[in-house]
Amino acid sequence: MRRAASFNEAALSASGRINIYFSEFTNQTEVKKVIRLMKKEEIDDLAVLWLETSLIAHDFVPAAFWKEKLPLVQTEYLPKSITYVYEKEGKALGFLSFVKENQIGGLFVDSDVQDQGIGHELIEQAKRLFSFLELDVYARNEKAVHFYLRQGFQAVVVFKGEDTGEESIKMRWMQ
Repeated sequence: MRRAASFNEAALSASGRINIYFSEFTNQTEVKKVIRLMKKEEIDDLAVLWLETSLIAHDFVPAAFWKEKLPLVQTEYLPKSITYVYEKEGKALGFLSFVKENQIGGLFVDSDVQDQGIGHELIEQAKRLFSFLELDVYARNEKAVHFYLRQGFQAVVVFKGEDTGEESIKMRWMQ
């Protein structure tokens, strides 16, 4: 004769079924990610992301230069730009800013999540908005130069930047 399962045994059995179901559900569901316009209240957090990624990507420019620019990024650059934010699970992981209609002023992705397609998705968003895009990139930032070439941008002209004296490349993408 089979005895009735105790409450604990029944709870463990149900818990196991729920965990299996949840795992299957989680595997079938993509983590929520979105590209959206920047919210005013996140300017300071995005400025910190800008500083952290600039220090790493542009290590050929003295760190003091970037740190001095932080207040300008917070009060002028981000507030006056049209900025699209890549958000995953409620956290901003990257952003792309337009300084003019089709002029990308910057693309910054958290260094912990680079090479995971975030920059590509932000560029694709920009391509959906405009049939012509332009940006400037430091020639010594080889990772970025190669990234933009893979995205279909072409080098148009090389020039010396006024702010740092570093050689820069104007790049353009056309549909």
